[in-house]
Amino acid sequence: MLYTYAAGTTTPATTYTTSQGNVAWTNPVELDAAGRVPGSGEIWLTDGAIYKFVLKDSNDVLIATYDNITGINSNAVAYTNQQEIVTATAGQTVFNLSISYQPGTNSLSVFVDGVNQYGSGAQYAYVETDGNTVTFNSGLHVGAEVKFTTTQQQAAGAVDASQVSYDPPFTGSVPTNVEAKLAQTISVKDFGAVADGITDDSAAIQAAFDAAAATGHARVQFSPGASYKCDSGLTLDTSCVGVEGNGAYLVFTSLTSGTAITITQSNGDANIRTALNHVNSIDHLFFSGPGGNYSASVAVLLEDNASPNTVAGGSFNHCAFLNWGNDVVNRSGSFCWTFNKCAFTLTSGTPTTYSITFPQLTNNGERNMFIDCFWFNRKYVVDCSNGNLSTMFIGCSIDGAARAFTLSAGHTYMIGCHIEYVDDTDYWFHVSGENTLLSFENCEIISQSAKTSFSPFYSDSTAEMGGVVLKNCAFGIVSSMTVPLIGGTGRAVVQNLISQKSGTKPPAVAESQNYLAYGGFESANYTGEWTLSGGAIRSSAQAKTGTYSLSFPASSGVTPTAIMTMPAQPGQQVLGRLYYKALNITGTSGTFYIEINWLDKGGNSLGGSAQLAVTSNVTDWTMLSLHFQTPAPKGTVSYKLTINIFGTASGTPTAYVDDVILTAV
Repeated sequence: MLYTYAAGTTTPATTYTTSQGNVAWTNPVELDAAGRVPGSGEIWLTDGAIYKFVLKDSNDVLIATYDNITGINSNAVAYTNQQEIVTATAGQTVFNLSISYQPGTNSLSVFVDGVNQYGSGAQYAYVETDGNTVTFNSGLHVGAEVKFTTTQQQAAGAVDASQVSYDPPFTGSVPTNVEAKLAQTISVKDFGAVADGITDDSAAIQAAFDAAAATGHARVQFSPGASYKCDSGLTLDTSCVGVEGNGAYLVFTSLTSGTAITITQSNGDANIRTALNHVNSIDHLFFSGPGGNYSASVAVLLEDNASPNTVAGGSFNHCAFLNWGNDVVNRSGSFCWTFNKCAFTLTSGTPTTYSITFPQLTNNGERNMFIDCFWFNRKYVVDCSNGNLSTMFIGCSIDGAARAFTLSAGHTYMIGCHIEYVDDTDYWFHVSGENTLLSFENCEIISQSAKTSFSPFYSDSTAEMGGVVLKNCAFGIVSSMTVPLIGGTGRAVVQNLISQKSGTKPPAVAESQNYLAYGGFESANYTGEWTLSGGAIRSSAQAKTGTYSLSFPASSGVTPTAIMTMPAQPGQQVLGRLYYKALNITGTSGTFYIEINWLDKGGNSLGGSAQLAVTSNVTDWTMLSLHFQTPAPKGTVSYKLTINIFGTASGTPTAYVDDVILTAV
């Protein structure tokens, strides 16, 4: 009869007839006459459990007791093994050990000169005196090699990683256990993420984010290339948590409205929070959305409503945003964010909203950067109405947009970017607002289709101080272009534009160019650019905008004159506009005249062009486009704008000029 108990007790423990553990043996197990399990049967033990077997004959006489028995499939890593070798002195019987064991549990083995001294009949039988002492029944010979080994199971839970030691193989390393080692990284699979692209893993991922945040500083790992279906949005505290995506997909195809991942922060120290946000990056993830036609879907929302309102200094690196109505929405406190080598693209749906938005909110949009990023088939790319914005696009590519940027506030800088279009349904870049600036430097801008309806760039009349600036850029169009390069009447500056040979009309710049005279004559500083003589004065009698304009009161023998001289280079043209009125000009009262001349370094004219000669009244403010398109000849160092009334024989004609805009291109 074989009785089975829990190790070290008399508490019965169940054994099983099969490995499935679904049919229990009776306890005791009745053995056959040979002491075997009947019918060639097997005895299966519960994995991780420790047993004691008591064997008795049919008369209930004890044959043997075997304690601390585990099944052959039990996880052996939960054992601790120790050994100690001692050389005996002549007649030595007592050995005090540095290792420890538990007496009476069959956990100690003793070898003398390589022979296991097992049982009472052994040559050197011994007694397990206590947990550190062994006493032999007879003395050993001098020089006998005695090896003591112990094998002790740590606990009943044989799969507990906290009981498995880990000794790092490095000089100076500190031993720990497997549980602590594995906890150095947090995986979303630790919280039950399935990653089959079918099961909703959003709760498991959020649990991983929350657990990482609770540690104060940790990175969450995703399995390489795996697909995680997410039916609900997630929140990530980047002051505590970073993400290593390993190329995994977060699939939000069912999220037709709402936000996939909201970035926030919890650290109350603004200085350390910004530092932590820089460290806790989001890397190597695909954010897959429901389709670009879902305008209420948002991939990433950067917003923090804590005090102070800042979720600053984080970064997305090597990430892709696929098929979203809105890729990134910057709201309160989002500044100093960097998107590095990220892709924003559509393979499904036609968008009606922008990839990147900066609404007019508190502390939003300052010092954000997009580096080596790519937009493809995003009809609309950037929308900004935030005056705090100062965002740089460095080495980025934008392909296939209809209205790439719509800016009504802030400063946006494009540096070393490639921009390519196939659309003539809208202005590619639209700028409005007094201080709004869109600057391109060292960029390549190419159109694959004709531009006959909309200029590539548009500077609205309200863009007085910023507008559109193109410096050291190349512009090319493979078909015809019959519209100006920059439309509108707002500020625009073009410097060193390389124009590739193209269609029927070369790129031209609209009439409104670099503001001079401070946009008008409201400031007395206009005298730094203008030289007045013959009675020409700054006057408040008439004004197109504001209070002041230039006044030219003439009389017989008096020629009121205003001259403005500005730098120019050979090959440039002068473009611009001004507003004027001419009053009391009749008969012999003279001619209101405007002319532009190229000048050499001695102030001598190298050629000129009359822009206006008026001999009759113009009572309403009238815009005059200034076009001196004859290229400046060799030796040109400046151009001169001359405005006057000459040839007055009778009467008192007066002319007024305001809002002069002029530049050399």
